[in-house]
Amino acid sequence: MALVKTAADRSRSHFVRRVLAYLVDVALLFVVLAPLGFLVQRLLGMEPASTPRGIYLTLLLNFSLPVFVYFTASDASAAGSTLGKRILGLRVEDGRGSRLTVGRAALRTAIKVLPWETTHASAFLVVPALGHFGTTSWGGLAVAYAASLVYLVVAWRSGGRRSVHDLAAGSRVMRRAA
Repeated sequence: MALVKTAADRSRSHFVRRVLAYLVDVALLFVVLAPLGFLVQRLLGMEPASTPRGIYLTLLLNFSLPVFVYFTASDASAAGSTLGKRILGLRVEDGRGSRLTVGRAALRTAIKVLPWETTHASAFLVVPALGHFGTTSWGGLAVAYAASLVYLVVAWRSGGRRSVHDLAAGSRVMRRAA
């Protein structure tokens, strides 16, 4: 008996591919950026940050900005995909199936990383001292986690093709042509 994939099966498969591609990208970025940031600090003779604002700036310079550039440049590239998306056979395109402009890719990335940056700001920028979370910090974390959940639900409901950042940028994630 041959197995026939239903539209729902393909939709779930696409969503799972998209989530896995993102996890591959985040893991690769961490593996590259964490040691690189540490090396740069050592070469410049800098001590690791020990204040909340210092940690936030370190995260911003060592992770957030390079991640923003990586996702924006990859999504706007001719391949239309990050390394994770390439591995999993996906690409980002505009509503007509064309390559994203740098502007659309930057908008897509900015909205994609908004929950991540809200988490960083809530944990390090609006606290008086490390580990001292107030109402603003907890509220920011709640907003970031709620937004992440909304992003996932929207992507799930679209069969993995569009999340919040795709809707805002007029993009979609599709299978790469074989």
